[in-house]
Amino acid sequence: MKDVRDPAMPHLTGHLGTTLPIAHPERPSESRDFKPLLAPRPITEQQWPEGTRPLVSICCTCYNHKEFLLDAIEGFLTQQTTFPVEIIIHDDASADRSADIIHTFHAKYPQLFHPILQTQNQWTKGRSTLKICFAAARGEYIAICEGDDYWTSPHKLQKQVDFLDAQPCYVLCAHRFQVLDETTHLLSEDMLDSVLQGRPHIETNYQNFLNPYVTKTLTVIFRTEALKGNFKKPIGMDTVLWAHLLSQGQDGVVLNNVMGVYRKHAGGICSAINGLARHEFGLEQMAAIVLHEGFASRCVRSEYLFRAQEISDHWIAELGKGLAGLDQHTCRVLKSLPAGYTPGILDYILHRMVLVLDRALAEVWRLRAESILWAGTKPHPTGRGLRLPLRLIVWLVSLWPLMAVRGCKWLLRRLRPTWPRSVERQIPND
Repeated sequence: MKDVRDPAMPHLTGHLGTTLPIAHPERPSESRDFKPLLAPRPITEQQWPEGTRPLVSICCTCYNHKEFLLDAIEGFLTQQTTFPVEIIIHDDASADRSADIIHTFHAKYPQLFHPILQTQNQWTKGRSTLKICFAAARGEYIAICEGDDYWTSPHKLQKQVDFLDAQPCYVLCAHRFQVLDETTHLLSEDMLDSVLQGRPHIETNYQNFLNPYVTKTLTVIFRTEALKGNFKKPIGMDTVLWAHLLSQGQDGVVLNNVMGVYRKHAGGICSAINGLARHEFGLEQMAAIVLHEGFASRCVRSEYLFRAQEISDHWIAELGKGLAGLDQHTCRVLKSLPAGYTPGILDYILHRMVLVLDRALAEVWRLRAESILWAGTKPHPTGRGLRLPLRLIVWLVSLWPLMAVRGCKWLLRRLRPTWPRSVERQIPND
């Protein structure tokens, strides 16, 4: 089939300048059960025959978003399109009055709103609220916007659907956005000027979608068929979702239009985490991609190593502090021994233990990095990488420092009966 890609489209190539094979779905189906309007109209004024399948399903996830939800819903209702739209809002048992707001709009626009109101929080049970929305979506396209973000352009959906209809070789379409800091009430830009460089749109693909990260959740619309009913994957995490969509051979596009606002506030999942927690969250997403898609994406492998290294450095520093404190305490204990007492083998064991633990930890991380690089350059025959070793590695990241320090204290307690009582009193307990 002929490549129907826009010839004027600038391409962002991967780190090695390679591109993935492109799948070409057919053009918009002639079997759509509605006739497009001659001109865009507000979705609140549209009248469609009962049973008409929406072209776009707006999926909105909400939890304690009472203060922000009106902005999100207003952004939905001001959309002007030539096609039918449905609005799926999932409230995850909010403790505020978010559900009441959803009820109000559902009563006013029953043909548009399809609420999913939980009585028990699904996120704490390990269920993805976004996947619940996807399972209920009937549209040919899915647009995402969380309840604390909002759209600012009434033409957002029309522009993105027009582009994807005209360019069926693309699986998703994103756009630019602004960032609203709820603490300072200041709006800032998304810092994509240097990437777009005045061009009307750029391309993103599986090799470079993280560098830079251009697919903020509120900006993306994608083809529903690309999910292929595969809800076993952790596609409820946005980065994992983009990886899944782009890994199938189709690329994405980013429009140079600011059409939404991403809100930073204390209650936001990503906004509220920093430092080590942010790296752990990023590593969790990269590990999920690796376990399901393998190391085919260079940017995923690079990001995984970066996050792992940051976490490694943190725990190595923490372990270093613990070992240094233990070593100092050991020296104090040995110096406090009464005259004529020869520690002998005790001195040797304790000091060698500190050195061995330090070397062992460094060796673990060296082998870990080598195994990751090996998995990336020489994929497993199944194409899925090293599943079990990666799971064990992530598990050991959090347990190794605790095991090392507690092991040292355990050894000290085991040796306690052979020491004078003056020494025993100086050994710390947990």
